[in-house]
Amino acid sequence: MNIRKEDYELNQNEDVERIIFNRDKFLLEMSMHVYDESEKTFENLDLKISTMIASLGTLMTIQGSIFIYLLTEFIRNNSIYINISLVIVMLISLLSYTYSMKKFIEAYFFRGYETVPNPEELLNYAKENIDEHFIVSELLATFKESTLINVESNQNKVKTSKIGFKYFKIGGISTIGFIIYYVILILF
Repeated sequence: MNIRKEDYELNQNEDVERIIFNRDKFLLEMSMHVYDESEKTFENLDLKISTMIASLGTLMTIQGSIFIYLLTEFIRNNSIYINISLVIVMLISLLSYTYSMKKFIEAYFFRGYETVPNPEELLNYAKENIDEHFIVSELLATFKESTLINVESNQNKVKTSKIGFKYFKIGGISTIGFIIYYVILILF
């Protein structure tokens, strides 16, 4: 069987196109995996941040109630001048928790997340009967851009949350200091 040179070159070109298409499909699958991982990270960060917001809300409610009660007792007993330092420690704690909550809320509502693929774009591809090779190459570029934006969003959430945790620690240390100082005042 004789194969003409033109037929051989045509088969060779088809093989190259098939190889490139298979490579692009593989790269698209990997891109989708990276995108899914960044999306899971985003969701996990939101869950942790919302848990911290709820915890801080509870802590601030309890501590604020105790603070008001103790302040009332100090005023009632005319000992407010003696225990000003106790009030200052409590205020440091409450202010730290408040700023921490502000940073966690800021991180929680930070939205710069991109979803891929765009359903309207896919529908247009179908309506216009666009070649699968073109769609795969376009999606590769779209996933790359979106993943980079999403990773940056995750990093911003983490950065802002770290500030929230820093002030949460300061509030916690101040609360422990308050409790120790209060117990010492009661005992002595």
